[in-house]
Amino acid sequence: MFNIFRARRDKHVEVARSPDDLLKRMSKKVALRQSALDALGDRHCDLDMDLVTRISEILTPLLGADGSSEDSKWFQSMDWYGDGIRHLEFQPSAFPMSVIPELQKLLVGDYESFGILCWAPVVDKGDSSSDGVVIFNDTLLVTRGLAGVSEYA
Repeated sequence: MFNIFRARRDKHVEVARSPDDLLKRMSKKVALRQSALDALGDRHCDLDMDLVTRISEILTPLLGADGSSEDSKWFQSMDWYGDGIRHLEFQPSAFPMSVIPELQKLLVGDYESFGILCWAPVVDKGDSSSDGVVIFNDTLLVTRGLAGVSEYA
């Protein structure tokens, strides 16, 4: 089982205080990568779509197909903002922490400036608050709530 705190020995991990803090930290990392993404030109969109497929190949066998129905365990947003962030949302307690290393391995070569944002609530709090992780090739940003669950994984 993947454990955020054990991963700190091998990779850079930052624990965010809240979902807002996670997004703030993600924005700073995106800004540092933006020129490399811009340099991809027209290939950026093609690489983004390829990353959509590759993420689906990892998650679909574990969670079923992505979708927007209430029964879907996960959803991959197809909005494209040019920031290199793939946006995934999971049902409460459905995010398989064990896929973090596998998703991170996708972010090499042409994909090294991309990131994967996973909104992964630990429990259904009945509001818009959430736990999450942002996966970059060299860094993991994780909310305190999700990191706490990982500690016991």
